Amino acid sequence: GGGHRIPAHLSILGSNTILEGKKTVFPFLIMAPSYMAKLGARLFVVFLWLTINAGIAAATIQGYIGDIDMTCPSVCRCDEDFIYCNDRGLSSIPSLPPSASVLYLQNNHINNPGLPTSLERHLSVRVVYLYDNELDEFPMHLPPSVRELHLQDNNIRTIPRSTLARMPLLEKLHLDDNSISTVSIEDQAFADNPRLRLLFLSRNHLSSIPSGLPASLEELRLDDNRISTIPTHAFRGLNSLRCLVLDGNLLANQRIADDTFSRLSNLTELSLVRNSLQTPPVNLPSAHLQRLSLQDNALTHMPRGSLDGMHRLQRLDLSGNNLTTLPRGLFKDLDSLGQLLVRGNPWHCGCNLRWLYDWLSARGNTITVRGLTCHGPDRVRDMALIDLGSEMEECEVVRLTGTKEKGAVGGVESSTTNAPSQGSLFTLRSKRPGFGFPDSGLDYTLSSSGVGKSLALNVKPLSHNSIPGIIGGATATVSLALILGVFCWYGHRTGNLCSRDHYTRSSSRKSKTYDDYIESGTKKDNTILEIHGPGFQMTPMPACQPMQPKPLREDYIIHTIFPSNGTGLYKGSNHVSNAGHGTNRGYREGGVPDIDYCYT
Repeated sequence: GGGHRIPAHLSILGSNTILEGKKTVFPFLIMAPSYMAKLGARLFVVFLWLTINAGIAAATIQGYIGDIDMTCPSVCRCDEDFIYCNDRGLSSIPSLPPSASVLYLQNNHINNPGLPTSLERHLSVRVVYLYDNELDEFPMHLPPSVRELHLQDNNIRTIPRSTLARMPLLEKLHLDDNSISTVSIEDQAFADNPRLRLLFLSRNHLSSIPSGLPASLEELRLDDNRISTIPTHAFRGLNSLRCLVLDGNLLANQRIADDTFSRLSNLTELSLVRNSLQTPPVNLPSAHLQRLSLQDNALTHMPRGSLDGMHRLQRLDLSGNNLTTLPRGLFKDLDSLGQLLVRGNPWHCGCNLRWLYDWLSARGNTITVRGLTCHGPDRVRDMALIDLGSEMEECEVVRLTGTKEKGAVGGVESSTTNAPSQGSLFTLRSKRPGFGFPDSGLDYTLSSSGVGKSLALNVKPLSHNSIPGIIGGATATVSLALILGVFCWYGHRTGNLCSRDHYTRSSSRKSKTYDDYIESGTKKDNTILEIHGPGFQMTPMPACQPMQPKPLREDYIIHTIFPSNGTGLYKGSNHVSNAGHGTNRGYREGGVPDIDYCYT
């Protein structure tokens, strides 16, 4: 009505009649039955599709959550592929999710039976922390994909090759604080680990450098062991080694081969702290060395040229030794030196260190010096060398004979004690002891202090005029020796002198030195006590409780002697030929305590 036509397929909501005479807009219209049926079917299909997809998604999320809850151990915490099972008091390794890559299992009570065989199937594991547990043997059944393994602070005694061969990708191995000895490392134990770059064996029971180390090794730590000898071939083939730590061992100059460290051409850090070195080892690698640590030894002398060629050296530590001076020109090649640590030495800041004062002044702020404090003379005690500007200016060496030195600070330009022999036990050729001669043409003053008169000594070079006198003296000495030899020969022939019967045969048995071991059929050596047949000397052991009845069998004491490394059999001040050392009482007097006896 009112000029508005309504389509035939539409009807008014709630009525079948058409309103007339009113201009009304119908906001709610219902479709025709046929069209409505089609639309309802389509809506139902859409609703059903949405319902099915929502159910699938919910099931997937719930299954994923349930899978995580099922594979991550309840006693551990999982953060993606990092599994934290440390400090849980575990005695065995629980089931792990297959996506685990880093396992934190330290500070537990895990032993070797607590390592499941299923651990080998976790091929995504790269790092394993098993330190501070109760492992007695090298762990087996570890994944072959492991690249970093921490086993320190256990009780591991052996390193078998078969177990290491199961981890061909291993790059870092930490075995600190265990019970590994040199003989317990199997030959070629690391032959199947061509990627091993870092090996830590600190605080074990090693007596020598392990053999068969891989050529890929870049860092080797053997500190706090019992290593006393380093032969020439100890580091053969380790051309990639960059860091070597040998702190806290029993190393001495005579037991280090001359060419030991020269083979390590790429070495950048060498640490020999807390040993028994009197001088730096000879032939140190100089091409790439950046850090050299020699503190807490027994250094008394730094030979001239021992630091030559070390143009890249950045840090030198000589603390805690017995150095009083340094030879001129010792630091001539140390262009890159930035840290010089020399505290704990009795430095004598005389004119002998004028060159070092000038060298430090020229370097300025480019170098940091710690501990260069004067111990003597008294007038400069506890003063830093770099602060002795006015005193060092007085150290002008006068080259004219008989001229006094202008108020020298420390008197004579002295050196430390004579340098010990640089040869080692591995060098077959004999070496003559070196003699140090003062520089010729220079005046050296002898005085106890900087005040008072001083005596100037002028050292002159050996002139050609003195050579005939030396030859004449040598000729006279040889002639006297020949005359004395002829005289002794004549007396020997006549029986008046040098007679063979000088020692009579009536000497008593007590005047001769006899060895109980030789008499009992035992061969004695300074390093090995070898028993032949019934050579023991048995002594009945008294019963600890006299009230107990006498046992059916008797117990005996076998005294064994263990000489210390590098020393003789006896430690006493008397000579070895003392007859008292041929008995057990002599061993006690020689410094071997009763607790060192082996009771069986």
